[in-house]
Amino acid sequence: MKICFKSLEKDYHLSIAYTVKADLAESWDLIASNAGFAKWFPQLRIEEDKLIFEMEDFREEMELLVYQENQVIAYDWDGAKVSFHFENRDQGSYIRFEELIPKDFGNEFSNAAKDMTGWLVQNECLTAILNQQKLPDIDQAREKWQAFVAEQIK
Repeated sequence: MKICFKSLEKDYHLSIAYTVKADLAESWDLIASNAGFAKWFPQLRIEEDKLIFEMEDFREEMELLVYQENQVIAYDWDGAKVSFHFENRDQGSYIRFEELIPKDFGNEFSNAAKDMTGWLVQNECLTAILNQQKLPDIDQAREKWQAFVAEQIK
């Protein structure tokens, strides 16, 4: 995974790029469809032009900004902008994740550092799934990425 982190005036920009063995259609299906969300982020689903985050007593509707099949999915993430970009490659597919998140992002559940850490963990898991590898230990991955993010935003 190639990771690029930038601290802008009001936002952080996180970019994660990687190539996987899975073909473009399989990568797209995992990351941008309801059947795929069920495998890696079961609290998410797409309904019409909205991305729904739902768990127990909490429901959030976020705007689906772009949905170009097998190319890009982008959505509002509670004030941040998240996108996945896809390209076909000879031996699989190339995926670039981007998040533009306000430095003052946050609520009672999360903040910018926690959110970026979560997306780094999720992308590590997506890479493993799409390469048919064992999932990483989530606690170890979270610790590793928390340390990385803390170093970037200091």
